[in-house]
Amino acid sequence: ASEWESDSSLRCMMAWGVSGTLRVAVTVGTQPGSVSDALSYDSVTVNSVEGVNLATDMSSNVTLMGSGLGEADYSAAGRVGATSCEGSTWVSDTCVRCQSSTGVGRSQRVSVTAGLHVGSAIEVHSYEGAGLVNNGTNFATATGGEVTLMGSGLGVADYSAEGRVGATACEGSNWASDSSLVCMAASGVGETRSFAVTAGVQVGSLMEAGSYGSYDAPTVTADATNLGVNGSGGVTVAGSGLGASDYSAAGRVGGTACEASAWESDSSLRCHAASGVSRTLRLSVTAGVQTGSMLDVVSYDSPNVVEASAG
Repeated sequence: ASEWESDSSLRCMMAWGVSGTLRVAVTVGTQPGSVSDALSYDSVTVNSVEGVNLATDMSSNVTLMGSGLGEADYSAAGRVGATSCEGSTWVSDTCVRCQSSTGVGRSQRVSVTAGLHVGSAIEVHSYEGAGLVNNGTNFATATGGEVTLMGSGLGVADYSAEGRVGATACEGSNWASDSSLVCMAASGVGETRSFAVTAGVQVGSLMEAGSYGSYDAPTVTADATNLGVNGSGGVTVAGSGLGASDYSAAGRVGGTACEASAWESDSSLRCHAASGVSRTLRLSVTAGVQTGSMLDVVSYDSPNVVEASAG
C-alpha cells in the first residue's frame, strides 16, 4: 500500500523479500522517479549447523539455522566449503536444509545464499577423518615394495590421497576407493614402522602394535676370519638387509663395536675390528634398529709360549 502525505512525501508499506541495495521508485500520474541503491533487506546469517561431521563416501543432510532467508523460497541454496549442496530446501526464514555432496577435509565453511545475500559460518563442518585397519607387511630393504592400505575416509574420488611408511612418503600412491589406497613403499630399514595416509588435509595412521610395515632384518653370511695376535684388522661382512643406502650400518665383533664401519651395499659392510683376544666370536651388524649376527666367525690368535726360564 502507498499513502500520499505531501508534495515531497509518500509512505509505502514494503513487502517482505531478500536482496541487497535495491532501487526505490515512485510514480505520479505517468511520470516516474527513482533512486538507486536506496534500500536493502537484512543480510543472511548462519548461527548454527546441524550435522557437522559427515561420511566421506555418501551425501548427508545438513540443516543451516540462521536468519534473513526470506518469508518464501527465494532460491535459497547452501554450500559446504567450495562445493554447492546437491540439493537445498527452504524451510523458513531461519532454516534451510542442504544435501551436502561427498568430500574430504575438516574445518569447512558452511554458506547459504538467499537472493543476492550470502551468510556463512567458518570451521563448523568436517568430513570423517581417514582411518586405517591392521595391515602387517614386510618389505625388502633394497627395493621396498607395494602395499595396499585398507581403511575408510579416503573419499569417493581421488582427493590427492597419499601414503607414507614411517617418515618416508611412498614413491607413488594410487587411490583405489574410499577404503583402499595402493602405495609403493620406498627402500629402507627398520621394524614396526607406522603406516599413514592423507586425504585432503586429514591424516589417518596405524602405529606399531601389529599394525605396521617392516623391512627385512639384516643377515650375516661372512666367512671365518682370523685377526692375528695383536689385534685390529679389516673384516668384510657379507649378507643382506643392510639397506639401499647408508642407514648408519655398523659392525660389532663379540661385545666390542668396530673402530669404524663403512657401508658398501645392501649386502656388504666393511668393518675395522678392534684389537682383542679370544676365539670364535660372534659377528654382528646393525642397520637402522635391526640386528643380524652369525656365531663363531671371528677369532684372534691363541697365546703362543716360545720360551720359559726359571726364576
